[in-house]
Amino acid sequence: MAAEAVEAGDLAAAELWLRKVVWIDATDPSAQFALAMLVGQNGDKRQAWDIVQRIAPSDSAGYPEANFW
Repeated sequence: MAAEAVEAGDLAAAELWLRKVVWIDATDPSAQFALAMLVGQNGDKRQAWDIVQRIAPSDSAGYPEANFW
């Protein structure tokens, strides 16, 4: 649903869907990363950075894609 919302240009709905996915499964780093990228795209760089730091902390490898952000 989030991908469909992004394709339709409804970033607010996409963010809502991703937040629901993260709430349902907080251990899914790919969903958290997608949420971070979306909130960053929406202008909230600080929140995006906070999410990335949770899934790829500086003291461990974490989620690989997040290490390049």
